[in-house]
Amino acid sequence: MVGMDSQGRNDGGKSPSVAGQLGLLLFFLFFFTLGSLFELFVVREFGRVLSRRSWTKIPCRVVSSEIREQSNDGIPFVFTVHYRYEHAGHSYTGSMYKRNYSGSSKYSKAQALAQKYPAGADLFCYVNPDNPSEAVLRRDSLAFGLVTLLPMLFVLIGAGGIYFLWRRPRPKAEEPIAASAVPKSPKLDFCHF
Repeated sequence: MVGMDSQGRNDGGKSPSVAGQLGLLLFFLFFFTLGSLFELFVVREFGRVLSRRSWTKIPCRVVSSEIREQSNDGIPFVFTVHYRYEHAGHSYTGSMYKRNYSGSSKYSKAQALAQKYPAGADLFCYVNPDNPSEAVLRRDSLAFGLVTLLPMLFVLIGAGGIYFLWRRPRPKAEEPIAASAVPKSPKLDFCHF
């Protein structure tokens, strides 16, 4: 296996060829670009999660709550709910349990939600103050922010690789030519005559 040091030289101390440097540049650029794009999407989504944390918490009443089966093989059970709430003197009906909720592969999980939000229950929902017709029963967790660390790892690998590949090595300290050519004098041993 061939290793490389921080200046991009291989184990033999030789610098890689131009084609080798270009290949390494493309590899690290791929990591950097892919990580940056993914980080952009994750940060944008986390911004949406944060904005929903400011939604108004108001009382609501569950009108209907049930479990439906859908034809999707991966997620066959879906908890569906309808609830009524009032905001600024107007009455609204909501049907979103949680943003991006698409169901469950296990009936027991959907059933637990139906039991938690039964018809006739008085609960709280979160309403978008800018668009009161948009509401959810449960907000997204802020733990989603930890996902931003994963693409950052790719960004750092790509940026670090590009930096170490193209930075100029520091010049070695100049040594006098004669210092390496002059042999060291042997120690004199005065104990033995």
